[in-house]
Amino acid sequence: MLYVRIELWPGGDRDRRKVLGEMAIANDCSGSMATGNYNVWHRTDPKPEKMLDDPQKPGQGLFLRNWFGKMKPARVENHPRQAVTVWHLIRKAIEASGFREKS
Repeated sequence: MLYVRIELWPGGDRDRRKVLGEMAIANDCSGSMATGNYNVWHRTDPKPEKMLDDPQKPGQGLFLRNWFGKMKPARVENHPRQAVTVWHLIRKAIEASGFREKS
């Protein structure tokens, strides 16, 4: 599973950081070594108690919360995981979650 967190550090000061969004990208094990299929969950709610993770204890409690069960996940399918970087998967997850520029 990938966990992506977007933080704003006002003036570069980490102590004043504010979480703007979080995303979890989980391989559902239905792909192959060459391509992967992923479920994607995201949160942009700025209220800390509603985030996936505790900003004061990063990485703790992510699986202890039932947030995932309340959201319909987005999907990324047939991602060529060995041919591209992790940033390509994150971009696809962002787009699959509805954050795509309109032409």
